[in-house]
Amino acid sequence: MGADLHRQLVNPITVKTIRGADPDDRWMNAGILPYCGGYLMAVRRGWNCCHVYLMLFAKDWTPIGRPWHLDLTHPAALHAQEDPRLFLFRGKIHVSFSGVVQSHGMIEHVSMLYARLDDNLMVEAVYHVDDPAFMHWEKNHVFFECDGELYGVYSVDPHRTYRLDGGRIVGKHMGGRAAGFVPGTPLRGSSPPVLHGGEYWSFFHSKYQPIGHKPRYCTGLYTFDAKPPFAVRRMTPLPFLEGDPKTNEPGSGLPDVLFTCGAIIEGEWAVLSSGEHDRATVIHAVRLDELDAALAPVT
Repeated sequence: MGADLHRQLVNPITVKTIRGADPDDRWMNAGILPYCGGYLMAVRRGWNCCHVYLMLFAKDWTPIGRPWHLDLTHPAALHAQEDPRLFLFRGKIHVSFSGVVQSHGMIEHVSMLYARLDDNLMVEAVYHVDDPAFMHWEKNHVFFECDGELYGVYSVDPHRTYRLDGGRIVGKHMGGRAAGFVPGTPLRGSSPPVLHGGEYWSFFHSKYQPIGHKPRYCTGLYTFDAKPPFAVRRMTPLPFLEGDPKTNEPGSGLPDVLFTCGAIIEGEWAVLSSGEHDRATVIHAVRLDELDAALAPVT
């Protein structure tokens, strides 16, 4: 299986690759937002016991200053803070992340948290999102604002969302199925939904294994209604971005990864930030008209 059909319609442009000075210095799985005429990035640094750093870039993706560590201290994230996403809620910048707690060197549980940042990009508050129905391993929830309230996408297919008050879930919705993607590939949240053309657009990731090859992570797009229960409307039946085995390290044993964590809409373009091979972050630009043409109705 490949993305050949949709690559005829969607032609992503690689804009920038961000990596550490050596292979062990991983700068990966980053979220992005527009900021002061350029971009703000929240990036995962490291593999085990990793932390979140913030980075500033000019409009041409030239770095501004040096990255700095974001203090996300919380009992539900004692040992690591992974895979940050940036989003706006009530005019304030927020960052969501996966919190890791270990016991005797083994992961005990992973859960979702988010933090509100102040005007100096320092942490004001950290919230732990929890629910009795959650499992001991929760990742890839993505958050968005609708009519002044904060919502999270729990799962893409079926499309389950919840409304939040701080870290407390105060309402749940079921918005149908995101059906019609490559059969046998589970869909998981990637980028915080962005309101565009009267719908929320959200990029998701999935994983499949080509015959005779390593597992490969890929990116698709789906849209849903701008009001609860956030019914799914359209999706790309095939991926339009995927981990390129030619850019992976030979013999590394790592999957071929392209893991999108951030998306913003600027003019005629969607700008995506994605982790590449669990080592670096790559920025792509994709034309909105090409993405729109690739979307098919979900019935």
